[in-house]
Amino acid sequence: MSTLTHSDRLVPSHLPRRTRRVPFLTAGILRVVRTGLLWQQRHRTRLQLKQLPPHLLRDIGLSEDDARIERNKPFWRP
Repeated sequence: MSTLTHSDRLVPSHLPRRTRRVPFLTAGILRVVRTGLLWQQRHRTRLQLKQLPPHLLRDIGLSEDDARIERNKPFWRP
């Protein structure tokens, strides 16, 4: 397989001249969707944390104070 020089780089001849990249707008949309899914997961797990009785909190290594602090955080805060 031969190679050709393109912008001072060697590019395999079977690839198109332009490498396939995710367009800027698409990358931004994906970033927003990922962030939304992360926030949704945090919200859901914090709601579930509110429902755990003290003995189960101890099983996962959380004190009641630690659980209260975590569940009172807004969804956008890690």
